[in-house]
Amino acid sequence: MLNNRMTPEHSAFFDWHYEADECIEQLAVLMRYAAPSLNCVAEWVTLALETQAVAYYRNDLQAVQKLTQAIATTVLALQPQQLIAAPSLLYAGLRAILCQPQAHIDSQTLVMLYRMLPAFPTAKTMDVYVMFQCHFGLTQTLSGWQKHFKRYASEHLWIDYNALQLVVGTAFASDRLDAGHELLIQLEQQFTDYIIAVHEQPLAADWFPWLQWFLQQHQAG
Repeated sequence: MLNNRMTPEHSAFFDWHYEADECIEQLAVLMRYAAPSLNCVAEWVTLALETQAVAYYRNDLQAVQKLTQAIATTVLALQPQQLIAAPSLLYAGLRAILCQPQAHIDSQTLVMLYRMLPAFPTAKTMDVYVMFQCHFGLTQTLSGWQKHFKRYASEHLWIDYNALQLVVGTAFASDRLDAGHELLIQLEQQFTDYIIAVHEQPLAADWFPWLQWFLQQHQAG
């Protein structure tokens, strides 16, 4: 049940006072410093993620694209040791990078960042792993996790929605997922229950459907 959790169905969800251009400008200013404060960068990335989610549900898709690009650019400018110290930045950055046009992504850097992640995702982070495998058109890892899902779910606390994410990722990587496919509909329909299951009090940013956005961008491209 949703209880008192704020969702995009509530008008208060849109009571947000930051704009995309403000977040983008502040991130750009921070990154001009030779040694930007990691705390300040993390704070403005967090604000950008919140702003991005609100923009998405306002159907301001241009703002979403601008913000994902700004987040990707910011994280790519950080040093690996900084990302190790701030894993939330690493996950946010990988999601944003993977949502950029493939031609704009440096594969060597992407692989380096991905290797900084744990070997297995959590219920909250499965999308990053699926997006990475889809980016390279790989199915072996996703198929293996599907095949032994019950065991991995027990070990890593995965939930049913993660199984759906794996099925969707495998289908996409195998070029078997067209726009409007039933699996995409299921992914969207079950998204609210998934967020409620993995977040006790979800923030606006938690409601941004990264995997759906990734698939839409690459299908459009």
